[in-house]
Amino acid sequence: MKYWFYFLILLFSLTIQARQTHAQNPAIEIFGIKEGLPTNTVYDILQDKKGFIWLATEKGLFRYDGKTFKSYQTTQQKSKAGSQLAMDGYDRIWYQAFNGQLFYADQDSLQLFEPYQASEFYFYSFDNTGTKLWCQNNENLMCFDLKSGNKIHSYQKDSELYSWALFRNNEYLMWSTAGNMQNLSKKQKTNYKDGYLVFYIYNYFDKILGIGKSVPPLYLSKLTKDKTEIIYQFNDNLIFHTVKTLPDSSVWVCTNKGAYIFDKTLNPKTVKLYFQEYSICSVMQDNENNYWIATKENGILLVKNLNVIEAPIEDNIISLSHIDNTLYMGTSDNSITTYKNGRFKKLIQYNKRHNIRKIYPVYNEKNSFLVASDVMRIYNIKAAFDIALKDVVYIEKNMYAVASTGNEKVYFHGGYNPKESYLFKKYMHDIQANMNLMKNFKDIDFMAKRVYSVAYSPADTSLYFANSLGIMYITPKEKQYLKYKGQDVIASHICITPRNLLIISSTMKGLFIAKEKKIFKNITTKDGLYSNETRKSIYYKNHLWILFDNVIQKFNLVSDKIETYNINDGINSEEIRDIAVYNDTVYLASNKLIKFPVNLVSHNNQKPSLIVEKIEADSLKNIEPNTEIDLPYYTKNIKINFSLINYRGYNSSTVLYKINNGEWLTLEKNLNVLSLLSLAPNRYQIELKARNEDGVEGNSVFYRFRINPPFWQTWWFVLISILGLIGVTILIYQQRLKEIQEKNKIIEDNLQLELDLQKSMLSSIKSQMNPHFLFNALNTIQSYIYLNDRRNASEYLNRFAQLTRMILDMSNKENISLQEEITALNLYLELESARFETDFEYEIIAPEKINLNSTCLPTMLIQPYVENAIRHGLLHRQGVKKLSIKMELLSDIRLQVVVEDNGIGRQKAAELRKHRANTHQSFSSEANQRRLQILNSQGTDNVGVEIEDLYDTQQQATGTRVTIIIPIIQL
Repeated sequence: MKYWFYFLILLFSLTIQARQTHAQNPAIEIFGIKEGLPTNTVYDILQDKKGFIWLATEKGLFRYDGKTFKSYQTTQQKSKAGSQLAMDGYDRIWYQAFNGQLFYADQDSLQLFEPYQASEFYFYSFDNTGTKLWCQNNENLMCFDLKSGNKIHSYQKDSELYSWALFRNNEYLMWSTAGNMQNLSKKQKTNYKDGYLVFYIYNYFDKILGIGKSVPPLYLSKLTKDKTEIIYQFNDNLIFHTVKTLPDSSVWVCTNKGAYIFDKTLNPKTVKLYFQEYSICSVMQDNENNYWIATKENGILLVKNLNVIEAPIEDNIISLSHIDNTLYMGTSDNSITTYKNGRFKKLIQYNKRHNIRKIYPVYNEKNSFLVASDVMRIYNIKAAFDIALKDVVYIEKNMYAVASTGNEKVYFHGGYNPKESYLFKKYMHDIQANMNLMKNFKDIDFMAKRVYSVAYSPADTSLYFANSLGIMYITPKEKQYLKYKGQDVIASHICITPRNLLIISSTMKGLFIAKEKKIFKNITTKDGLYSNETRKSIYYKNHLWILFDNVIQKFNLVSDKIETYNINDGINSEEIRDIAVYNDTVYLASNKLIKFPVNLVSHNNQKPSLIVEKIEADSLKNIEPNTEIDLPYYTKNIKINFSLINYRGYNSSTVLYKINNGEWLTLEKNLNVLSLLSLAPNRYQIELKARNEDGVEGNSVFYRFRINPPFWQTWWFVLISILGLIGVTILIYQQRLKEIQEKNKIIEDNLQLELDLQKSMLSSIKSQMNPHFLFNALNTIQSYIYLNDRRNASEYLNRFAQLTRMILDMSNKENISLQEEITALNLYLELESARFETDFEYEIIAPEKINLNSTCLPTMLIQPYVENAIRHGLLHRQGVKKLSIKMELLSDIRLQVVVEDNGIGRQKAAELRKHRANTHQSFSSEANQRRLQILNSQGTDNVGVEIEDLYDTQQQATGTRVTIIIPIIQL
């Protein structure tokens, strides 16, 4: 690709335009109404021991914690505007309203000091201990004890007009407009020569400073034994506000046209005047060495470093270069402006947009320099190249290497013959010459690439180009690309240090350092680099100054220490476009020129302070931070409200917290409340601490509380529950054991019942098959045989066999049908009736409306009572013997059987049994009784037998009635 070059001759004799010098002040941040300040009129400012900033304003007293302004008011205020902030020995903040009322802030409320009464604004002060208040009104000077509020001294003023007073070395000194100093403690009065020049007096270490009122001329004086020594005379037309001695030993004289700053020596030659465009009412230096400036109309000015100076300029600065002791700036209005000795001067104004990137001196050409821009220009020589030039570096004599869009080139100036140079002869393959356009320059084009930066190392005769492919180096012998771990490095800027180190500012991978064509170090964010996207690096006295978008870092090449400069250090710029370092000063290009010394301390060693303001727990809104409280179990939301005191880097600070012995957690930035949600019942210790922008951690603060468990989780409830559970378990165990025992008993009883039932059934069988019955039956059969009564013998024998078979058959059954029971009874009674021949009558009356075959009852339950009626009742009766068996259905599950005879009765039968020598032991009734008990125990209700003796009217036994209640089952 061919490039056309144009030269523009700019004569050095052209008219030089001087740019008016603007006020150059330390960098400031402004807090006004837009930033949340209630008013832009601030009369006084003070920091308390906790770190809060207090403001006496037109709208009253406010406290600032770095985020919010808190108002302190009381209904007793007649006027809110005031000044004279002070802190007493009890850490209370005082201020006086302009109407004379004196107030103090105590425990988040504003209190009126009622013992003091005044109709206008007067001075007041505290003694050395801060426990006694000295103040005055129109008539008297008074001293109050602050603990009790009682007046302990009162002095009537003399005729002199006392303008100011102070407390010094336990002595109260009053100054009069007549130039007299009255020592109230010693009761001495000293007249000062030229004392009329002084209206206000102030302590300054071992000296007393005096300053006049706002009437010209205005002097700052030093009071000696009996005279005033003038230190400095101020400009006319100043309105004096106050004098402040700051912790850095500087003295600030605050006026309506800025602040005059004196060092500790009070040398008038070193005084600095800053902020002339502001009416400054007061100033304060905080514990982080920030300066807070109260203004009358512009709110608060925060100066983080007095050594960071801003020099305003009308146009944005694009690039910086320095030649000798002059700083050259390319600006957004296509001009070149110089800066020297605090003054700006415009050199060149171009008509077209050129984006001036670098200005470089021309070798052996006085007052000439190269301008790297969209076109390459030579100032003081009529020449111009139409090329977008990015960078330029001097090689030797009139030889320069340049980085341009699409080219890496070496240019020669002033008739220099490149063939005579031993440099780069191998690459002189594309020498172009157009004498019409470029009379004094020739170029060597090495490679057509997009080039960003160029550097030259005279130590090893190497030329480096940062292009779109990487870092190319060229020597008289070779041309190669640098690699790092086998990868190309894309850079935005490169430079060479005096120790022949190649510094590479990469676009994505941090900073690289190479030596002898090898990259040996890579510095990234892991090493403390602000970002891996570096824009530019400049070497100065063993340090690299690294440029990012709005941050500057200083890297020590010896110790690898990194220091960061940003908004926390007063670098108030959204974009820094270029950097230059010379004469131990760093210059930054932005919408203004920023400068500061290279030894500027950036590290903030002040520990940040974290102050717990209040605790909230659900409906409890104002829990004292130092009080350990018990909270109910249903507490869901606990809020710890705190203030973070770190004004220098508030937005870069972090708050960390941990719960009990857990891990440290980071709270979201710019939050001043820690919310703890849904904590389980437990005893808690919340530990909080702050970490400032430089990693310095403050002291931890603790808050302890306990969330009580619900009553069902308390030890006493758990103990009672355990004991109750044990008791219930024991009861359940005992009950279960009892049930098991009862079940076992039931099982045993059932087994016993089954055994008894079997025995009773056997007894029933025995009762029906007893020897008497068998003997009687066999005798009856035998008698029929002897009588040769075959028919009766056969029938009797048949009935006997049938009954025997039924009895044996029923012995295997628990229940039989009512029909079977009646049949067996009929067979039995028929066999027995044969013994009594014709005098035995019996009847069996079955229940009506019942199915005899489907109605079942226990086996052989009725027969034993029938047998007893015959054997013990009817057998011994003379005459007709009657037996009646009546059955009646009581319910679906019960059957009543009545066995009634007209025998001799139980009493007569018992008497007969006594006289028998060989009494047969009857067990049928006992067996039946046992069977009935078994049936009752099995759950059958109202089962049993009732025996009733029957008598006639003369009480003679007429028989026996047996009533049996038998359980039945309907099939």
